[in-house]
Amino acid sequence: MVSLVCYLLTICPTVYVEGSGELIGATYLLGTPHPTGYPLYVLIARCLVNFIPTGEPALQVNVATAFIASIGVSFFAWILISRGVNWLAAFGSALCFAFSATYWGQATISEVYGLSIVFFILAFKYGLEAIEQKNERLLCFLGWLMGLGLTSHLNQALIVPALLILMFFRWKKVYLQGRLLAKSFAFLIGGYSIVLYLPIRNGLGSGFHWGDINTVRDLWDHLTGAIYSRSFFSLPLEGLLINLQKLGILLMDEWHVVLVPLIFWGGYWAYKKDRNLFYLVILTASTNLLVALNYHRDPNGIAVFFIVFFACMSLFLGFGLDHIVQLFRKGSVGIFFLPSLAVGCVLVNQWANADLSDETLAYEYGRNVLDDLPRNAILITDGDDASYVIDYLNRIENVRNDVSVY
Repeated sequence: MVSLVCYLLTICPTVYVEGSGELIGATYLLGTPHPTGYPLYVLIARCLVNFIPTGEPALQVNVATAFIASIGVSFFAWILISRGVNWLAAFGSALCFAFSATYWGQATISEVYGLSIVFFILAFKYGLEAIEQKNERLLCFLGWLMGLGLTSHLNQALIVPALLILMFFRWKKVYLQGRLLAKSFAFLIGGYSIVLYLPIRNGLGSGFHWGDINTVRDLWDHLTGAIYSRSFFSLPLEGLLINLQKLGILLMDEWHVVLVPLIFWGGYWAYKKDRNLFYLVILTASTNLLVALNYHRDPNGIAVFFIVFFACMSLFLGFGLDHIVQLFRKGSVGIFFLPSLAVGCVLVNQWANADLSDETLAYEYGRNVLDDLPRNAILITDGDDASYVIDYLNRIENVRNDVSVY
């Protein structure tokens, strides 16, 4: 509730830049957006919009996104508590993550990363439990969750190598692993089957449809994001170093610079207290860094590709806060004060940059372009920022229906 209230106070009231306009349109009209299609986000957000009676379509979808992101925050606290972290430290860490620069920035616009974090946390929790308890049913449930998660964002795959490595070393009956993995993979396909929404819905209604999905090859290319494949592992060393430099800058300002040492201390404390979670965090964070640092992208927009890494570091922050809380005697004021102070530092540090409540530049830009056109004009646009904003205004808010947008 705390995170949701803050998200609603800082929410973008209308369409935003990059893919926001397309996701709003695809949600509102049940379309098939750009690869990888994000069918789970489209369907869940469309259901939530039905419970939001007022506001423009953009605001309604933004509110639905904020609600989903706040659920991710509650799951974040839940996994820490389930791993033995003091509830105050867990709440403090979850809210620090909620108000971190990248997550907060994605929670107040129409974006898929809040939903992806929900399934990332669920995979963490049930993956650990399945491996530790050597429970076949939990492993099948994990497979189903992983399948669902992959339909929200492919960053769900970043946890797979860590889970497989941990299972191999912790599940001693190696001869059983092949059969169990095959069984859980079948459940993964079941969860992943929501992607059938894409070829079924593609081309129906007035959009938003990013492209044709008429063949199995079309579907495969859409689901795997084949159009982006050349952007991975194609950087020269100089590009990788630029990304690494950007990561260092982001790390210092993602929460608050004073909390960064506590994150590293929390990693050490997690190693001492919860070895399985420590290895899972380190392996997943390393996989994320391996992929994101080698991604060819404008460094100013690369933060979202580190969101799994930031979530992992926030889990360590929970263990760091837990250790500090344990240093105080039970009932001490410090037990309440220190987690609250950490949250307050992040909240104050990030509020100004995260506050999009007066952000209407994209809307005004689109209106100015459309209003300036002659009757029955044909407008050719290029690039996400221009195309999706104008397309949203033209087709969803019915601004200048006489104009054809390509």
